[in-house]
Amino acid sequence: MRYYSIKITNPESGEVVRPRSLSALQLTDTYSSYVNGRTLPGALNVELNIPLYNYATPLQGSFVRVWGVSIEELGQANNLAKHNIVIKAGMQKGLPLAKPGQAGVIVVGTIFQAFGNMIGTDRTLDMIILPPTGVGGVPLNFSFTWPKDTPLSSAIRATLQVALPGYEIKMSISADLKMSSEQTGIYTKLSDFATAIQRLTRQKLFAGFQTLSGISYKGVEITIKERTVLVYDGTEDYSKNSYSNPIKIAFEDMIGQPTWITATSINFKTVMRADISVADYIKMPEKLNSPYVLTVPGAAFPGTPARSDSAFKGVFVVQKAHHFGNFRQADAASWVTSYDAVFVPPSAATIEANNQAKINAAFNAPS
Repeated sequence: MRYYSIKITNPESGEVVRPRSLSALQLTDTYSSYVNGRTLPGALNVELNIPLYNYATPLQGSFVRVWGVSIEELGQANNLAKHNIVIKAGMQKGLPLAKPGQAGVIVVGTIFQAFGNMIGTDRTLDMIILPPTGVGGVPLNFSFTWPKDTPLSSAIRATLQVALPGYEIKMSISADLKMSSEQTGIYTKLSDFATAIQRLTRQKLFAGFQTLSGISYKGVEITIKERTVLVYDGTEDYSKNSYSNPIKIAFEDMIGQPTWITATSINFKTVMRADISVADYIKMPEKLNSPYVLTVPGAAFPGTPARSDSAFKGVFVVQKAHHFGNFRQADAASWVTSYDAVFVPPSAATIEANNQAKINAAFNAPS
């Protein structure tokens, strides 16, 4: 069954906001569809629009709408600005193909605006959510100093520890990222800081760095997963969903068909899930042949992966993720996560090992 949980807390006291109209349910969160180990049949309808991205290429903020709220909650909307919010979503047990292990946190942020609306008998509480990274009129201090001949990782860590206290910082970048002159900068939001770091590390000086996947070096990127800031450049494994251990997408997980959107990147949708995020590696289902693979005109270039269905047997790295949800809407496409992912070609070592395996199999085949 579909599942959501919305927890709104006061940033000063840490107290969870709980509507009096739902007090009989004894919810641990503000709103939820899952209580005491079972799905709540009368759970309020919610709509979700939550993008996840690399902060060097930021998108819009997140949006959530709760239907059927009380009159009191409409007035309470005026007091929710700057409150903290955590939303969990996915699927819980109840349907044959549901996978509760894929459910989890899909956004952690701050309510930038909250407003109630009532048209006829319909009452909604709308909330616009921004990450606490220096946006929404609340600038932060991303003061950056990169001394000459020192690793970039130490400079980035020092900056993030000051600007984002309380966040875990996970650093997975090359130790050889050094420059012969000092680099400095002052930024008020993470997106500006991430853009500056990516621009610095995309210089020709670092173009020859070897990545684990063998693709060309793209510089340092920064993203956030829950309460962890991930800084990565592809030269080291940075999560359990690594190049050598990608998440395998099951055919039954997908909603609709994957589509080539450029010569080397695809878009595909799955049932809403929280276990795949930006920078994770995934592996598409094998033997996914036409007509189950779609291609837009912009992807039709000779010699590209889009021309060969075998490319779907390979590994892709997620560039963007977007959660779309309407809890009470019946069709399957109303509770999904959409991904943009780039094809990662096999490394030379992998190709050689595969070829050798084919040769060995040919020699060992019965005559």
